[in-house]
Amino acid sequence: MDWLKEIEYEDLLFGDMKLIHDACGLAVLISLWENMPSMTLYLSERSLNDMKKRYILKKKNEHGFNVKEIDLMLKVTESFVYSVLRSDDIDERQGKLFG
Repeated sequence: MDWLKEIEYEDLLFGDMKLIHDACGLAVLISLWENMPSMTLYLSERSLNDMKKRYILKKKNEHGFNVKEIDLMLKVTESFVYSVLRSDDIDERQGKLFG
């Protein structure tokens, strides 16, 4: 689809295609057209939030762990980080209780 680069196409984009193009660029848009044609996509943040939780748990015992820095980096609230840390603490205590 390199031929797209040879024409003016921006005025032909609309809806989700325009949003994807504006946020991610032509290369991503072309990749989606080539690999997932005619597919309706919904991008949930659930997986992303689960990844953020895993990152927090990975970093929690490292020297210099700073909740505010994690907040800014992951674009989450302090309460999100503390909630993850509390739930992990509960999981660890339950493991000792039943393990």
